[in-house]
Amino acid sequence: MVRKEMWAHFLAYNLIRESHWSGREAIALKPWRISFKGALQTLNAFRVPLLTCAKSRLPDLIEEMLLAIASP
Repeated sequence: MVRKEMWAHFLAYNLIRESHWSGREAIALKPWRISFKGALQTLNAFRVPLLTCAKSRLPDLIEEMLLAIASP
């Protein structure tokens, strides 16, 4: 069970890093200019809208989230 929990944490960390990287690419910033904590807070803020939005609106909402992650 501990092994599964560790893998879940590793997966979550890597998913946050991926969104961090994607947000950086959206506006061509250096990776060290975006904080991990800021990316995590933005992901938490977008959690409910991402889960409740219509499928047709999802790509626009993801783009908006990535731009929010990359904004200073």
